[in-house]
This record gives sequence, structure tokens and C-alpha cells, in this order.
Amino acid sequence: MTYRSIRHPLALLRRRDELSHAAYAKLIADTHAELGFGTMAARREKVARWESGKITPELSAQYAMAHVHGVPRTDVVRLGWPEWLYVATGHASLLQQPWSCDEALVALEGIARSSPEPDGRDDAIPACDQSIRSLTTAWLNAAAPLELPDRRGLRLSATAVSSLELRRLEGRKLFDALGSTGTRILADSWLLLLCDLTRNASYDRATGARLLALTADAACYSGRLAFDLGDQRRAQSALMAALRAASAAEDNRLGAWALTQFAMQHLHYGEVRTALTLLDAAQHACLRSRYSPRLASLIRVLRGRAYAEQGEHRASAREMDIARTLHSPALHDDDPDCLEWFTGEAIQFHAGAAHFSLNEMGPAVDHLLPLLDAGPAGGSPVEGQNAALCNGFLARAQLACGDTDQALERALRTAEFLFHSSSVAVAKQWQLLRAELAERSDTPAVRALLEEPLPA
Repeated sequence: MTYRSIRHPLALLRRRDELSHAAYAKLIADTHAELGFGTMAARREKVARWESGKITPELSAQYAMAHVHGVPRTDVVRLGWPEWLYVATGHASLLQQPWSCDEALVALEGIARSSPEPDGRDDAIPACDQSIRSLTTAWLNAAAPLELPDRRGLRLSATAVSSLELRRLEGRKLFDALGSTGTRILADSWLLLLCDLTRNASYDRATGARLLALTADAACYSGRLAFDLGDQRRAQSALMAALRAASAAEDNRLGAWALTQFAMQHLHYGEVRTALTLLDAAQHACLRSRYSPRLASLIRVLRGRAYAEQGEHRASAREMDIARTLHSPALHDDDPDCLEWFTGEAIQFHAGAAHFSLNEMGPAVDHLLPLLDAGPAGGSPVEGQNAALCNGFLARAQLACGDTDQALERALRTAEFLFHSSSVAVAKQWQLLRAELAERSDTPAVRALLEEPLPA
């Protein structure tokens, strides 16, 4: 498996139809001639240039593509390149529909009712850079206040919504115990219940805003689970739907939380420029909303990770220092409960990962190793998936420092996690680690590890 997203919707359509660049070029050239537009060179390089974003196809070529993918020519003209391609990928409503409560609910219900990828994995990220910029601009400029329905029937009180908010916290505890695989069906059912209540119950404005915010939070949660399970199209769709619901609920902090998760997804696949665009929008939203130290700090941490991926040492260190300052002295009673996980230890982990990206292996080990050492009470500061990730980075850093024995011990702990749980982030670390270990397969202990029936 490669860990690079599909940046362009045309590439997503090609992959869906299992067509190579050359095969797609021939298909479009043949269709171009059949439609009466004349001959067209069927060169694979042409398709690659379209997908790079550097070249815009001529309108007749776009009409040929639209014919192949079942998109009306009116949409080609109305939406323009490459936006009309999202009509074919199925993401048009998430990227292009009006920012309203009703459209948000339509999108959320579609996510809750949709089936995950049959094999549990889809590494495609459908929104390209241009669409992400359009999405964040539309969200920051959106003015879609909650429109209360005029209906009879079930009356939802503020007390009932408080009970639902408590139920959400219980669901988070289940995730810690069961992981993504064990809670996915429950999370989708929970999202569908909240969509149904938002659409069909009656409530006053304040109660409705809380209910819609709960629904947006549930969509963020579904997106997180889909990401963990490797279903990236579903994850991105859920986060875009959550962004719409947060806008309708007039909850900028919740929208910024959706954007930060969106950014984490893109960072995972090395899409640094797009991640920074999303983080910029999240930071703007924070300035408009009630202050959240954890959220402001998380945005800075992720910016630090992004700069580290680009090799920008000073910029990365600056963002990490700001993150620590924003987080450490602050009271966290007013932070959203979805950010309870973001602690000082989380900042330390991300700082260690940033040092690793910058090829600063000594500081990476210094940051990561204390997170895995048992404290006075016997437990380590990080556990479960976080510990597996930490062990993965630490093993790779120790391997780079020449400490093969310690690296092997950490590698086994990462692999052990994958025997029992699914996590695309941990799986990435494990596969990168295996590749680095393979370069040292002349060492008996390394060779023995690689020959074990460990996760592929």
C-alpha cells in the first residue's frame, strides 16, 4: 500500500473505473470522435497533466468526459473545471450545495445510511486543493442560521438534549474500550437517531441549536472512525457534512474541530499544503468563537507537524512553543469535551513526531521515550492506539540512531496492537517500520522478526 492520497477528482473516477492513464486517454479520445468533436490525441501524458491541476482540458474534451461519466453538459458549464467532476464522484452536494440546515441534514443522513467500503479500506481523498479552498471560504462566509420547523408531534426539551449529551460521553468511553471496529455500527446508528430527531421533532431555537451541534459532533466521530478503519472517502464526507451542520448550528468551535480532523487526514497522506489551508480556516474560526485553549493549541501543533513535513525547522519549533504556551496555563473547563484527549502528553508526542520528520532523531527519542515509561502508579502516560503510534515512531528513531535491539522491542509492541485493533495511522507506521527493518535484514534478530507471521 502507498500512503498518498488521490488529489484530483478525475483520478478518483479513473480509479473507480479501474482505468490506467493510457486506457482513459483512449476512452476519451474515442468518445470525443463519436460525439462529432473530431480527432483527439490519446496520450496518457495529457490525462496526467489534467490530474496535476496544471492543464485545463478543452471544453470539447470535458464534454466527452462528462458523456462518459453521465454528467449533463449544463453542469459542466455551470460548475466549471474541475468542480463538475464531483457530480460524477457523488460529492457535489457536500462541496457545492447551499449552506443550510436542510442541506446539512440531507448530507448527514446520507453518511449514516451509506455502507462502508466492502474491504474496509479506501485510501482516496476526493477533494482536491481547489475544492478545499472553495469549501473553507464558503464555510467562513456562510450565514445559515437555524430555521425552526413548524411541526407538531414529539416535543424535544432541553432536558432531553442534556440526556443525549451525556449519552455521547458514554459512547466515547466505549470507543476507548472497543476501538473503531467495535463501535462503528453504534456510531452510525447514533448519527441516524440525531438526524431523525433534528428533522422530525419540534423544539425551541436554543434546544435546536444544541441538537444540531450534537449531530455535527456525531458526524465528526463517524469521520474519525472511518479514518481509523481506512475508509477515507467516507471519513471526508462525514467531516464535510459535520462542517455544514456546525455552520447551521452557528457553532464555530465545532466547525473548527471538524476542520482540524480534516487537516489530520490530509497530513497523514502527506498533503501538507491542503492541511495548512484547512488549519488557517480553523484558526480564523477560533478568533470568531468562545476561546478554547485546547483547540487553539491543537491547531498550532498540527501546523508544527505540517511545517516539519516541509523541513521548516524554525517554523515547526515556533508553532510547538506557541502550542505549549496556549495549553499549559489555561483552565480547560470551557473546552469542548471532544478535545479531552488533547493533553500535554499529546503535545509532547506530536513534538517528537515533528522532530522525527525533521530527521532530528535524538530529540525525537527524548520526547517519545518518557511517554512510554511507567510512572509511579505503574501506567504509562499514553496507552492503546496512542502507545502503538508512539512505539512506531520511537522504533524508527532508535533504528536510525543505531539502537537496533530497542527498536525491535518497540516494533513488536506496535505489531501486537495491530493483531487486535484496526488503525490506519498505526498500520502506516508499522509498514514504514518494516521497510526500514528490511534494510537491516542481515542482522539475525531483524530477520527473525521479519519472518514472523505479523500484520501485513
